[in-house]
Amino acid sequence: MQVLKSKIIQIQGIKIIFINNPVFTSTTLGLTLKIGSANDFKGKSGCIFILMHLIFFSYSNKSRMDEIIACGVKIKYKIEKEYSYIFFEDTFHNYKKIMSLLLEIVNNLDFSEEELEEAKKMAEYYSKKHNENIENFIIHSICENIFTRQVIGKSPYGKEKTINNIKKQDILDYYKKYFHKGNYYLLISTPYSYKEITSDLENIINKNTQILSNSYKELLNTNILFTAFKKYIYHKKEKNIYKHTKLTTLCLTFPISGAREYQQHIYHEIIKELLQEKIYTKLIAIKNNLTVNYIKYNSIGFFYIYINIYDKSKILDCYNELIYQIQNISINNTDIENIKNKIIQNNNYIINNSLNTAIDTSNHMLNVRKTKKYLFDYEIIRIINCDSILSLINNIFVNSPISKFIIGTKK
Repeated sequence: MQVLKSKIIQIQGIKIIFINNPVFTSTTLGLTLKIGSANDFKGKSGCIFILMHLIFFSYSNKSRMDEIIACGVKIKYKIEKEYSYIFFEDTFHNYKKIMSLLLEIVNNLDFSEEELEEAKKMAEYYSKKHNENIENFIIHSICENIFTRQVIGKSPYGKEKTINNIKKQDILDYYKKYFHKGNYYLLISTPYSYKEITSDLENIINKNTQILSNSYKELLNTNILFTAFKKYIYHKKEKNIYKHTKLTTLCLTFPISGAREYQQHIYHEIIKELLQEKIYTKLIAIKNNLTVNYIKYNSIGFFYIYINIYDKSKILDCYNELIYQIQNISINNTDIENIKNKIIQNNNYIINNSLNTAIDTSNHMLNVRKTKKYLFDYEIIRIINCDSILSLINNIFVNSPISKFIIGTKK
C-alpha cells in the first residue's frame, strides 16, 4: 500500500463554501476536497478519484450517509471543468445535523486495506480498459463503482435506476463533457443566512480542526481553517508547482439559468463584454488596493468576478467601491445591440433568434420577481437592494444574482 500512497495525488485542503441565494432563500454549504495537479489519471494515481468518494461513501461511513439522506437530503451530481459537485439539497432544513454528520465522517476518516486495494484494482482496470479515453475511466470509477453501489445501494451492473428523475446515463454524459481536474464538493442547501451559519459552524469547526486519522496523515495532510472570507489560498501554477499566497478574495457570482448548450456561448460573450465594460473599467480607481484576477465563465452557467485584496485594511473600502459601481451601472438597449453586433461579427453566425427568446423569457421572469424584494445578506454589508443589480444586463439574467464567498483553505 505504500506504493499506492506515494502515487496518489495529494489532496491540498478542505474548504467550506457558502452560497446565499435570495431567490430560493437558501444557503448552500460546501465541504470541499482540493486535489493538486491532476494530470496523471493512469494507473495507481487514478484511484484518487475513487478515494475521494470512499471518504464519504465507504462502507464504514455508509450508516452516517444513510442518516444524512434520512434527514430529507436529495443528491445531485454536477461536473464542470475544474470542479466536481455532489449537491445535497436539505429539504427539511436540518443543516446543523447534516453538517455535524459530515464533519464526523471527515474527523473519523479511515480506509480499510480492503477498500484501498479495491480502489487500486478499479483504477488499474479502468485505466487499461479506457487507455485512450481517460474521461471514461473517471466516469466508471466514480459513478458506477462508488456512487451507484455505495450510495444507492445497487450493483453498478444491475438494473439502471434514476436519481431525482435523472437517469444514470445522463450523469455519465455530464462527466464526459465537463470533468477536467479536481475539486470535490459536498453541498447542502439551507434557508439560513450567511451570518447565522457562520456563527454556528464556527463553533463546530473550531472543535474539529484535526480532520484526518493519524494513519493517513501523510496521504491527506490538512486542517480545516474557518476564516469567514478573511483568507483564501490562491494557487498559482509555476513549473507544475502550486505556490500558495495568502489573499483575501471577494467573489461575486452571477447565475445564468435556462441557457442551453447552443445559447451558452452567446450568454458568455454578451455578459463578459458587459462586465468588462461596465464594471472592470470602473475599478481602476481602486486598482492600487486590489487585483481583479479574472472574469470567468464556467460551463454550468455561472460568471465569477474574482478580486484579490492584498491589503487587509482596504477590504471594506474595496468592497464598498465594488458594490457602489455595480449598483450604479447603467445599461441601455444601445449597449446590448452594440455587443450583439460585435459578437455576430466575431463569431460569424446569427444569434438573434435564440437571444431574443432568452430576453423574452427574462423579461417575463423579471416582471414576476419585481413583486418581491431581493436582498443580499453579507457579513460586512448586510443588506443590498438587488433591483439595480438585476438591471446589470438588461434582463438577460433569468435568475437574480447570488453571492458566493469562498472560505479559505490552508495546507
